[in-house]
Amino acid sequence: MKSVLCLVCLLALCACARPPEPSPEYVEPRCLPQYEDVFVLFEEFQRFRTGEDFLRQGFTAGSAYADWLQRVSLLEKKPELAKRARLLAVWAVAWLREGADSQVTSQLGIRLEAGLKGETEDLSMDGNPTSQLGGKGVVGIAFTGDTQGALAPQKVKKGDVGGIPRRTSLVNAIRGGYPDLLALDAGDALSSGSPGAENNNRALIMSMNAMGYHAMGLGLHDLRVGEGQLRELAGLATFPLVCSNLEQSGQAWPWLRPYVLLQRGGVSVAVLGLADGAGQAVAPGVRILQAREALARVLPEARAVSDCVVLLTQLGRAEVAAALAGQDGVDVVLGDGKETVDGRGWYLPTVPKGAGVGVVRLQRSGQGPISPASWVSIPLTSHASVAHALKILEEGGLQEKVLAF
Repeated sequence: MKSVLCLVCLLALCACARPPEPSPEYVEPRCLPQYEDVFVLFEEFQRFRTGEDFLRQGFTAGSAYADWLQRVSLLEKKPELAKRARLLAVWAVAWLREGADSQVTSQLGIRLEAGLKGETEDLSMDGNPTSQLGGKGVVGIAFTGDTQGALAPQKVKKGDVGGIPRRTSLVNAIRGGYPDLLALDAGDALSSGSPGAENNNRALIMSMNAMGYHAMGLGLHDLRVGEGQLRELAGLATFPLVCSNLEQSGQAWPWLRPYVLLQRGGVSVAVLGLADGAGQAVAPGVRILQAREALARVLPEARAVSDCVVLLTQLGRAEVAAALAGQDGVDVVLGDGKETVDGRGWYLPTVPKGAGVGVVRLQRSGQGPISPASWVSIPLTSHASVAHALKILEEGGLQEKVLAF
């Protein structure tokens, strides 16, 4: 009887015993607390990134999405968040421009998530055009414009000036002082309407390839060569043709770029282009947009993912100033050869008819923005002194410095 009673008590105790509580599941942190502000915007972007409105409007100024990009830009001003905020902006732009399935977008997304969780401090993107964003340094830019197909030297009182061979020698010599030199053309490089113009244009583009140009803007002279040849030349060029204000039935020509991102000296440079001749139709269904309208679409995005913005154009200083009224973001304009440089170096004229090359040195001042520090215009003559030009650049100053012919 006692044994039965003991067995009953034992069973009762077992019935009352609680099962052991399971070990708590490990939940991976979504981000480190110090990066919460960036993560909030990261999640917000994921909610609207596939919406039709966003895919149609992008980051056009005045839209809710431009406001989101501006909030990201504000976080870039905080040193502890700057790298991750910049990476978020670049990833969002890549999503819009390259698509969700592109290798660039995927790599950026993986690196961003790792950075938010503190798994890496290496937020550079090797092999990506936006790598090493936010670094300090000096950028040298050699620039031309308004060549209008002038490949051979032009006769002047004291002999001749210009010509592609001299330009090639000069650009290569300048690279001796600036190994990270950018070579840009502000537009109106091409010619049309004369015998041999098409072959002349091909020769010019091939010469610019050999000189290592990085981008070329488009002016009205370039657009007048016609869509057929312009498309051919875009395929021939090893550098992108950039035009921010050309539209075809609501879409830009796919073989043109609204802007490009270039890396030099640890600095990310966004290069935009504005064609002159607003309102004109340059091909069936293709028109040149007003500069102000185009900048409202492109500038906020380009500014958000770069350290400085360079504008290539054949528009005059007053026209550019009007287009930019109330819009912040362009650091230097490489423009029309008929203009003169202003005291602060914001608008720098090219040398027309291929007669010379301008060189500008962009530099960060302390913790401030990157801006023009010095500028010189070098004529393409047999006695042009590159050493003298580089010395002027190093001395600094933005008063008009045009070496004598």
